[in-house]
Amino acid sequence: MLAQNFLFGLVYQAYIYYIPLYLQNAHQLSMVKSACLWIPLVGSQSICSTLSGLYISRFKRYGELLWVGFGLWTL
Repeated sequence: MLAQNFLFGLVYQAYIYYIPLYLQNAHQLSMVKSACLWIPLVGSQSICSTLSGLYISRFKRYGELLWVGFGLWTL
């Protein structure tokens, strides 16, 4: 599980770093427009992360969140 999370983290960090650069260079968008395109992604991930933390704190369960997260990431 740790190796899988490490690999997902590598992909995620590259995804967050290189897609805005791609939008700026290949599509000639400004930095502001490129950042504005990422607001829904980063905002929804922040909300889901906060809600999952509250779920774990309240119910002391995290297995469901792992399965749902991996499933959504796969989709």
